Amino acid sequence: MGYLLEPGVEIHLASIRPNGAPLFQLTNGAAYVYNKDTQVFEEVCSLRFARFSSLWTRTRASTTAQRNIVAHLETTLNALRPDIAEAAQSVVASKPQWFNDATELGHLEMRIQACATLHSPNEYKTFMTAYARKIAEEGYKNKAEQVIKDLYGPVT
Repeated sequence: MGYLLEPGVEIHLASIRPNGAPLFQLTNGAAYVYNKDTQVFEEVCSLRFARFSSLWTRTRASTTAQRNIVAHLETTLNALRPDIAEAAQSVVASKPQWFNDATELGHLEMRIQACATLHSPNEYKTFMTAYARKIAEEGYKNKAEQVIKDLYGPVT
């Protein structure tokens, strides 16, 4: 079992979301929210996606945290870890296309889950639309059917 705080890592930001979910962003840039339904901390901002996802929010400009919390966490990570943000562009370009596609899908899935847990409906709609577009481009019929089932229930 891992711990959120490793040696040399401290809490950078701690807040309670309007839906009551506690949110922590660490000095290494990663962010976690406590999901009361599953009773675990879920990662909502990942160093892995900062390094490898071409969809990562690359700016350092602050965004409105209440309205766009996921983008705010990503831009905060960029400020906390400029080494990752600056090196990421060349890393993404050097990976094979299948790796980039899988990383983008994983990043969008994390963003969608984060929006649901952090109660960010505007971002949820934006990321869900991007996810649907990506799975359509790639021809992932099974993923598309799963999205439909998750949103609307089983199709009969």
